[in-house]
Amino acid sequence: MLLEFRDPTRGSPHHNLRISQPILHTFIMAFNTCKDPSIWEARATSTSAVDGDTGMADNAARPKTLAELLKADLRLNADKKMRNVQYEELRELREARDNIDFEIEDTEAVLEAADAFIRQKQVEKQVDVHALGLSSELLKAYADFCESLYSQWGCRGFSILCDHPHHGSYFGYDPEFCFFKQFAEEQEQEKMELKARLEEMEERMREKDEEMGIEVEEEDGEDSATDQDSDMKIAEEEENDVGEDELDVKLKEHVHWTNRNFRCEASVSVVRELDGSERTEQIIEFWPLPQIEFRSGVEITWGEQYPELYRLAIYAAKNGSEAAMEILMRLPSMSAEFKGWLFEYEFEESLKDEPLLSRRWVFKEARKIEEPGTMAEKKEGLVKLIAAYGGEN
Repeated sequence: MLLEFRDPTRGSPHHNLRISQPILHTFIMAFNTCKDPSIWEARATSTSAVDGDTGMADNAARPKTLAELLKADLRLNADKKMRNVQYEELRELREARDNIDFEIEDTEAVLEAADAFIRQKQVEKQVDVHALGLSSELLKAYADFCESLYSQWGCRGFSILCDHPHHGSYFGYDPEFCFFKQFAEEQEQEKMELKARLEEMEERMREKDEEMGIEVEEEDGEDSATDQDSDMKIAEEEENDVGEDELDVKLKEHVHWTNRNFRCEASVSVVRELDGSERTEQIIEFWPLPQIEFRSGVEITWGEQYPELYRLAIYAAKNGSEAAMEILMRLPSMSAEFKGWLFEYEFEESLKDEPLLSRRWVFKEARKIEEPGTMAEKKEGLVKLIAAYGGEN
């Protein structure tokens, strides 16, 4: 096998130098070997002459003829070239090191500036928090509440296409949640039908198992085993015909939608037509939220599940904090059970680069599905609750 090298100083392909692969391999090995300082030291000891050293002049390895002298000179020139290559490599490494040092310094400066900026913003945040009559503990409790609503695993939901603009809010588009209830009931009916089909299939499989048991007792040898395998294949085929969605329903305990909480998002989607034109669609999407993880296993209401959040918010609102009242207006009712609630989310522009789509939306407000009520009614109830509150922070 031949590898071709072109002389860069010549433009004609006729001046190509051909060298065999073994020779090329030897050259590369020699180059790597010369990177070892001990190799150069050994060569200097065995071949270099010192001016005025008569002992070196009698060395049998020294050139005795002009031809040998010229060959030695060629070898010396080759060594110089090798040395120059290593020098260039060292220079490039030093440049790379200097560049890395500069990048480290620049990055450290940026990091220090970022730390200073964050410290300043944290100080400003504390000032703003106290100015609004809130506390850091209350904000953390509220953030923990919002985080508990996120699901680690994706859930299947459904969506509706609006016939007029929703203006970014399903609560404003459908105050009585009629569309949600309609679609939720339709899905519930489909699930019940699937459940009935699964129960029917399981009953048929039990009957087939009983028939196979009788046949095994009556028949002997390979005929019995063959019939059993055939019946098993029939049962497996029927089970496979059910479909993945139905098997999921079979494996998971079904929870009625009225015993769950849901999340909704109102968005606008741009659809490109075949002719290149574009149109917008007003869409509202719904997803079931994860089941609440009880603090101790006996909690029933939102107030029992998040006591610190409600206590701090009520205390701050009683002291005149409008921001605390806004938090209470967003939260589910303190004395209500934590099921059957719809949580509305709104898109947050500052989170548009979040890798998870659900993290680009933030919690806005929660309302009871069966009794949505109005904001005025909710505020009236909160005013009474705050007035009757006698706790301390």
